[in-house]
Amino acid sequence: MLCGRALSRGAAAAALLVLALAAGGLLPAPVRAQQAGEASCRVHGRVLDHEARPVAGIHVRLARGIELLNAATDEDGRYDFGTQRLITPTPGAPAPAPALSVELLAEPYEVGGLPPFTVLYRQRPPILRSDTFSAPAGGEAGSCERDFALGALPAAYSSVGAPETLWPDIVEIYRRTEDAWRLAVLPRKVVHRREAGTAPPTPPCGRR
Repeated sequence: MLCGRALSRGAAAAALLVLALAAGGLLPAPVRAQQAGEASCRVHGRVLDHEARPVAGIHVRLARGIELLNAATDEDGRYDFGTQRLITPTPGAPAPAPALSVELLAEPYEVGGLPPFTVLYRQRPPILRSDTFSAPAGGEAGSCERDFALGALPAAYSSVGAPETLWPDIVEIYRRTEDAWRLAVLPRKVVHRREAGTAPPTPPCGRR
């Protein structure tokens, strides 16, 4: 019993010593879970041809590291990927990788399916890519607007698979092909018009 009491007192003394050392800064303080900061950015923009006309229905892709998000422009040539949130290690730290970039592909975007056509250059699908950017660190979402105005592309934009100077022609080919494709897939209805009181047209021979 005496040994048991001695051990209990010794353990208590050791615990008090450890607490005293920690309070005095001689031992490292317990590691606390770091509060993650958040960097957010609304990625949106507009696609305009070389005459500043909106380009509708064209495929726009957001590259976020190895993740790819897809969208199509609306009738006004606008796209919007919404707010993209990136977690930073500590509050106020710069936004970490993955960085963001927006890509333009000369094809329609069909959700859940393959595009009906793709404009190729030398048997390859060209890609027009914006600069690489990051979401600004902070509490509120910033704006990461990236426009594709083919009449005046930013110098930081780059083209893969085709010269950048050919993109006005590439988009014009896309526009005309898309118009023709839309006409081809529209439901066709044969409407017989006749004036009131006249007989319907006579069917061909052999048909009643």
